[in-house]
Amino acid sequence: MVKTVHLVMQGKGGAGKSLTSSMLVQYLRYADHSVQAIDLDPTTPTLSAIKGLKALPIQIMDGDDIDTPPLLRSLTVLPRFRRRGK
Repeated sequence: MVKTVHLVMQGKGGAGKSLTSSMLVQYLRYADHSVQAIDLDPTTPTLSAIKGLKALPIQIMDGDDIDTPPLLRSLTVLPRFRRRGK
């Protein structure tokens, strides 16, 4: 069961979403949490381009519309967020 989900969102490009997300992932992993980053950015999937983060890129657009099934399926790939050994 997923205990916590952190969303980093903003419509404007260049707001620091990828930087913030990558720092959050690195911090949580350093703190010994199980983390799976997911990149849903349809235009600039920067987070998944950072290979060390192993972020899953998920295409949620169908032309100009959000394709709901991939968005909903992306929520099922989230692992359990918990401290290791607990």
